Amino acid sequence: MASNVVLHVVQYLNFGGVESRMKIFGLNSSVSKYDHRFCAIRNGGVIADQLITMNCPVTVLQCRSKIPSFTAILSLIRVIRAERPTIIHSSETINAL
Repeated sequence: MASNVVLHVVQYLNFGGVESRMKIFGLNSSVSKYDHRFCAIRNGGVIADQLITMNCPVTVLQCRSKIPSFTAILSLIRVIRAERPTIIHSSETINAL
């Protein structure tokens, strides 16, 4: 396992452009110098299932979309503490927080 952990944080892991990029990271994780891990603030979905099939670590928080969501913030903090990522990546505005 690589020592450089990248935690990719998105709202959903269903269909979409950002989600498709997460799938590409998962497909290439075996040749990457980074250990890619994925966290969906709201829901999983098709891409989450595919990442799990590829043995990529996926966390789905199932947090509601109420803004601000203190539950989402605290849940994400717990994930960050557990995963201890070197890099936290989000390519979209996370409106769930």
